[in-house]
Amino acid sequence: MRKTRAAAARALQASEDTNADAVGDLLDFLDQIGFLVSRRAIDLDAVYEFFEGWLVPYCQKTSSRRARWRIEDDAPDLYSKLEELFQALAVREPRETGGTPHRTPKQIDDFLRCEAALTPE
Repeated sequence: MRKTRAAAARALQASEDTNADAVGDLLDFLDQIGFLVSRRAIDLDAVYEFFEGWLVPYCQKTSSRRARWRIEDDAPDLYSKLEELFQALAVREPRETGGTPHRTPKQIDDFLRCEAALTPE
């Protein structure tokens, strides 16, 4: 997953409108986490603890790309579990920190720079 995250970060740094396989693979994984939360196979506390730090910035950075994929693929439910998960984290975050889970563009750029460095190109 580190390799996928690094490749996705590099692709997103190059263009938010990327069709890179790594971005799709990462979003598929995050959508599966959302599905597991919806089925109560894992709880939101665990997702918050282990995935929030990279789920939120990737979700924010890919929001327009995901919207275009839904239209292009005529798949209105594409990544819907990821959307639900993001919303659940947005509700949970103020209880944890008193803040919002949303990252600024600079924070997302810094995050992607760190992610891209996870593995060599």
